[in-house]
Amino acid sequence: MAKRGHNVESRCRPLSAGGSPADNYYASTYLMNAYTMKDGTPIAASGSGYDPVLFWKDRDPRFEASIAYNGSTWNLGGSTNRKQWTYNNAVGETGIRGVYCKRFTTPDLAMRPFLILTISEGVVWIG
Repeated sequence: MAKRGHNVESRCRPLSAGGSPADNYYASTYLMNAYTMKDGTPIAASGSGYDPVLFWKDRDPRFEASIAYNGSTWNLGGSTNRKQWTYNNAVGETGIRGVYCKRFTTPDLAMRPFLILTISEGVVWIG
């Protein structure tokens, strides 16, 4: 069973989507900077058009598919056009990073607290 026993779904999702975000699942600056502009130009290249304030603007489409930033669309729990808010003191949020990594989430899962499986529930541990 995929993702069984390590609660990745909960650790990646924001609090507003029933998650409990963990530091090791936030998108890092290094990860975000690895994405090029839409035309394939690296963000550090002169004339790339990269704006450090509007860092999501005109980026490779894979950036939008992988990174949730303030005001971006992140359809979780089967919702459509759900906006993710990441600013300090955003309603229903606890994260202070400003971005989330969408990569490890399953958008169709319902918004609810996720369970951590224990060994008594059938998780096989390899010693």
